[in-house]
Amino acid sequence: MSPESTAERIRTYDILHTLQEDPSVLIPNRLLELVDDPQEVRAVPFTLWLGRMDQEYQPSLSILFVQTGAIKGVPEDSEDAWKRSLKANRNIAISQGKISPKDRVLISLLAHEIGSDGITVESYIELEELQRRELGWNFYDNFEKILKEMGCKFIFGVNDQTNLPFFLKRDRYTVDELSNQEPASPPLWLPLVRPPGMPTIKFLDKDLEVECVKTERLK
Repeated sequence: MSPESTAERIRTYDILHTLQEDPSVLIPNRLLELVDDPQEVRAVPFTLWLGRMDQEYQPSLSILFVQTGAIKGVPEDSEDAWKRSLKANRNIAISQGKISPKDRVLISLLAHEIGSDGITVESYIELEELQRRELGWNFYDNFEKILKEMGCKFIFGVNDQTNLPFFLKRDRYTVDELSNQEPASPPLWLPLVRPPGMPTIKFLDKDLEVECVKTERLK
């Protein structure tokens, strides 16, 4: 936890809560192109808890992108961890009355603030049949544009070997490219990530990027 005061942390908190209250701006255009009935696509806020035991917290932004009434049968069970997570978030939203059992979940997004300037994407999961169809790229284009316009200065995430190349292509930096690699150090206050997690960061503010990245690694 950053030692910043509540007043100093309020900017990114307010950004995410504004989007939580009106998430329709987050619907990527590419998603509307990929579904058979784009008029039935909506962004639905729901609530859940992350973390363990006494460190539980509610992400400030938790959204499901759904297609209303698109499920005709019973969703199949899966052993895949990402599919299980998507189904678990869907079940939570159903239990909260946010969506119907007939609504098809296309994307799940969870994000939280880091201090006053950044956000961390806790998870972004696409329905399997929508993967590798440029949806993720279009989503992050739109998401980063909105965050930048609202005053967010960086976006952070923990990656693995499968998705790291995607984020490096999006001009993210790895921790070893930063001039200060100590966890929880100003001005970023990044969370400590244990292996095998691979943290990456994209700067939405050029001045902060110049301040935080090793000169020879600047993009």
